[in-house]
Amino acid sequence: MALAQSVFDELFAEFLTPDEVSFVVLLRGYGGKTPPEWSKVDSTLTIMETQFGVVPTAISFNALLEICCRTNDLERGQDVIDRMISNGVVPDEFTEQIVAKKRALRSYLKKSLDVA
Repeated sequence: MALAQSVFDELFAEFLTPDEVSFVVLLRGYGGKTPPEWSKVDSTLTIMETQFGVVPTAISFNALLEICCRTNDLERGQDVIDRMISNGVVPDEFTEQIVAKKRALRSYLKKSLDVA
């Protein structure tokens, strides 16, 4: 991941403007570690929004939910769903496919959407 972060920093510092997909690659990389590097995930999200003005959509939140499902981190998964809903991001069919793997998250998403 250090090499990926280095390439990202060099390319996007001077030459290009990153898009959401660029950030999702980093999110998945940090989330793919065992255990996930949540502090790096959080800082990547912060840089994404504050430094580059890229607002997370369902694509970013789905990447986070995939990590939560893979690691069985249901509490963090609920936090991701809460943030998604509070940011006005509408879950898509991929969100539903991801949380379908974990009954608790599937129920939490359904309940959150019914309230919202």
